[in-house]
Amino acid sequence: MKPAPRCPRCLPKETTMKTIDPLDVLDVLSHEAGLAAAESGAKPTADELRDIDAVIAFARAELNRQARADVAPAVPVMRAVRPSILAMSRDALLARLDELRLMPGTRLAASHHRFAGYASDNDLRVSLEDLEALLDRIGEQRR
Repeated sequence: MKPAPRCPRCLPKETTMKTIDPLDVLDVLSHEAGLAAAESGAKPTADELRDIDAVIAFARAELNRQARADVAPAVPVMRAVRPSILAMSRDALLARLDELRLMPGTRLAASHHRFAGYASDNDLRVSLEDLEALLDRIGEQRR
């Protein structure tokens, strides 16, 4: 199913400047320019096509930059890690993660076996804490 074309005639009647997505405006302008070119029968030159592509790329990049500027940066959440996990060596962390991953019936959907070469010790500790907390909650629900 093809998406509906976005042209001025297709915008909702209650559209205001606050509800218009700038990318929709760019699409409408591109659509209208294409219609006008098709009606006139004039074909753009290669230089004109490159210029059009450059303008569209610039406009999209600028709109994306503005959209990212409106989003608040992510704030990392610091979780408390059990002292027993903090005391574990890297090998012990990896062994426990592997043990939990292979535990029958847990059906853990994470790929913890790939942590060996890619994660810091702190990442391993936080991941193990998350898994242990999850198992604690599951155990409490079964009681």
